[in-house]
Amino acid sequence: MRTHITSERSTLFRLAMARSWASAWPVEAYRADDGEATFFAAGELLVNAADTETVDDLLRRGGRVVRAAEDPAMPDEFRALGLGRDDVDMAGLPRTVKVLFDDVPRAPENVDEVLARGWPRAERTEWTSEPARALAALIAPMRAEGRRVSLNLVLRPRTLPLATPLEGAGLVYPRDPLRWECVNQRSRIADAWYLVESMRLMRSVSAVEFIGVCDTGFDPAAANDIGAGLVNWNAVADAPGLPPNSGTTFHGTEVASAAAAVVGNNVGAAGAGGTVAMPALFHGNTVDAALTTIIRCTQWGIRFVNFSFGHLLDQDDIEDEWTDTFDWAADNGVLIVCAAPNENVNLAGDQGDFPSTVSARAIAVGRLMEDDTRANCAYGPGVDLWAPGTRIPVVPTPLAPMGGRVDGTSYAAPFVCGTAAMVRAVNPNLNADQVRDVLFTTAWQNAGSPDRGLHAYAAVLEAMKSGIAEDISEAAPERLYPAADGTFKPIFSDGFNRSGDTDTFLFDVKAFSHVTVDLRWYDRLTKVFVDLEQVADGTSVETVVTYPSPGHASIAADVGSGTYRLTVRGTGTSACLLTGRIAPGRLLPDRFESNNTFETATRLRVLPRGKWELGAPFTGTWGPGSFDLTLHTDGTGPGTRDTDFFVIEVPRDVGVLHRAEVRISHSDEPLDVTLHDAARAVLVHHANVRQVSIGLPLGRTVHLRVTGRTHTRYGLWVGAYLDDEVFHRLWPEVRLVPKWWEENIVDRFVNPREHRAVVITPELLADGVLALGGIDGRPMPDGVRLTLLDRDGAPVREAAHADGSLVIDLDGVSEGGYVLSADLDGAALDAARSGGLGLTMRPPSSNGRHR
Repeated sequence: MRTHITSERSTLFRLAMARSWASAWPVEAYRADDGEATFFAAGELLVNAADTETVDDLLRRGGRVVRAAEDPAMPDEFRALGLGRDDVDMAGLPRTVKVLFDDVPRAPENVDEVLARGWPRAERTEWTSEPARALAALIAPMRAEGRRVSLNLVLRPRTLPLATPLEGAGLVYPRDPLRWECVNQRSRIADAWYLVESMRLMRSVSAVEFIGVCDTGFDPAAANDIGAGLVNWNAVADAPGLPPNSGTTFHGTEVASAAAAVVGNNVGAAGAGGTVAMPALFHGNTVDAALTTIIRCTQWGIRFVNFSFGHLLDQDDIEDEWTDTFDWAADNGVLIVCAAPNENVNLAGDQGDFPSTVSARAIAVGRLMEDDTRANCAYGPGVDLWAPGTRIPVVPTPLAPMGGRVDGTSYAAPFVCGTAAMVRAVNPNLNADQVRDVLFTTAWQNAGSPDRGLHAYAAVLEAMKSGIAEDISEAAPERLYPAADGTFKPIFSDGFNRSGDTDTFLFDVKAFSHVTVDLRWYDRLTKVFVDLEQVADGTSVETVVTYPSPGHASIAADVGSGTYRLTVRGTGTSACLLTGRIAPGRLLPDRFESNNTFETATRLRVLPRGKWELGAPFTGTWGPGSFDLTLHTDGTGPGTRDTDFFVIEVPRDVGVLHRAEVRISHSDEPLDVTLHDAARAVLVHHANVRQVSIGLPLGRTVHLRVTGRTHTRYGLWVGAYLDDEVFHRLWPEVRLVPKWWEENIVDRFVNPREHRAVVITPELLADGVLALGGIDGRPMPDGVRLTLLDRDGAPVREAAHADGSLVIDLDGVSEGGYVLSADLDGAALDAARSGGLGLTMRPPSSNGRHR
């Protein structure tokens, strides 16, 4: 090996000086062959604590122990935050001692030969100073003998320059984090935020999940958004507090922001784990600081550690102590997430990296572009998971007072770490390996690179499943009990556990009332459908539904006394908040008021008026038909003194097939309904009914009286309707032609002459024709003759062939029952005999007037 000391004007020397300035301690560097620079703390060595012989040897050569293998006491203020564990197995932890040489022993004359023993794969190396080369030469023979001693590498942050200018509030990134590309797209981090809040309302989540962020460049001014100041530890000195920031970078603050900045506090940014997590800040960017951070986080119960720095190296150069420490932490429930290199290298075979390829149980994270394609960074089997790492909004810092957007795997890693915190927050029973497995099994898959991408929503939902699982049968409906003012308390604890989940609520109404229900949910997670029905008969209640904003519905309905069932169904997992009020209803007088006496009774008719007869506005006679009426409110209600009277002159003849009738229906409250004759004697009386039908005596004048104790709405119908019993008594052998909407019923003619019954409805009369055709829209064949007969068998109309249909002109035809006489000949008779001639009624809307 050839070695030399570089000049102070060289790039390597200047890079080491810049790193010294940023790190706030002396940094040396070397470069092997044409590779990347390797930085290490000046004069510092890491030694396996069990190798006491090597430690003693270094001390004899002038070194001193600046960090022993003992653990410092955890500060009381950390314990007050809920940190601290008593169940950590310390037996499997490899310990290191940090030895510092204030004056490094001089290198031997054969320094090139000595260094070749420690770095056998390099043909040449350059060093920033003689002490740097001498320190390496000091440990080269020891390493060649298998002793576990190494330089204390200084790791580089894995960030890229800001992608946009910092121009002012609202100009760097939108204030609404739900609009950020990085938390949407395929990662669905924003949707995962809502899932966590749903779990918080429906069940519970962890109070806080701490994320250990090992880095440099922390800004105390960001405390409001990332909790800086709660857990601060100098991992270099292994002591409380953070050293003053040099001001050259705020990388640590930006990384902590991406991991756990509070969501929705209008302060700065929003981190992936910002609804559940808080960063614990560990200062340091050396291997020793990284290992110290892992140990302290494991001992103190910090379940997640994020490293957004690193150094490329040969996989063979990864020390056993590093791997053992990572695996020991995983065994004790700590998940380590590492940023993969930003360099475009294939992490496979001999190519390694600290810390991302140190342990198979850590997660190495690659960076995605905004369109979820691979960014120009490391790739290959050494990258475990891909996450957004482009144009990531971060909190304001002194260098970026309006906030900024940053790029790099430095920010993809904390997005994964923050998601892992959400996963464990909704299911604290998961250990580190299980959280890792959830992230991997729920990731979106791709055939090429990236092969596996972060899907935060799916990961959190998967973790939630055990906490929101239901029995096969739904829970009993929840009762809503209104307060004195009619409001019922908010229902926070309910939600939709899965697609198609239905929640039901019951409430009682004592009198006609106006019910309003306000429902809120996370619109990004589910769509909501609402139905209100009466429990007694299951009939739906007419409601007015408005949507003031996404995820917010207001339902209003007027209901009578009784018990009602409110059904809320969701298409996905989400919490919902339900509030509402039952207010006394108020009913105004209807169109027929004042008809409160026999003398002022409203006149009704049974049969339609003649062609030249004046209508109701001129004669004051209404019907036949339906009317929506009320017993209106007196004073504040719900009592009423309103009584409705009607007078009906029933014709002597309404047709053989028809029956004259009056019907009361869909009343909100019980009614008393009485039919009187002209002398006002009672003919029929029904008490406490909500619906009733009363036949009217032909050729007589009758009075109908409707009364009740409580204000209410009700419907009234008067007219003549087709009596099926009479119809079939007259023509018992005649089948009815299937209605046009009865598509599943096919009527077939098989004989030369057949008869069918048909009802001419108002819809057909309005359309002007009755049209019949073959099944499935086929034309009717020649040889079919159709005649419309009245109830006495007299011909009324002959059908005409038009556009493949048989069309009967209904001009001048009255509503009611008729008979169709069909005579078949020729092709039509052949079709009837071979398998039946199908006949269907065409819908009125498609008939038109065939004239």
